[in-house]
Amino acid sequence: MGREIAMRIDLSLSVGQTPDSEKPSMSDMPSGSGSKTSELAADVANPSADYVRAQALTATLSQLPDVRQEKVAALAEMVRSGNYAASPEQTAEALMSHMSGDAAAQR
Repeated sequence: MGREIAMRIDLSLSVGQTPDSEKPSMSDMPSGSGSKTSELAADVANPSADYVRAQALTATLSQLPDVRQEKVAALAEMVRSGNYAASPEQTAEALMSHMSGDAAAQR
């Protein structure tokens, strides 16, 4: 009923190599295709459009000054000292402006 299958693992072989495989010699290479160096030089990486766009955005952002840092520091100090108070209306207006992307109302 049960059939046993024996498997032999040859640890002297590298990954992807079978016992019958041999390394190709230079005579096995196609002739007239140029030197090995020119074949390697043709291998070029082509980054995706999203990667290029992300790199451009990163470069742009790294050049922008941190204009709001003073405002953030002042507000943080007000919160720590207990002197910051915002009405629910102000909070709602700021949230709506932020969500709609209205940059003028956010300042």
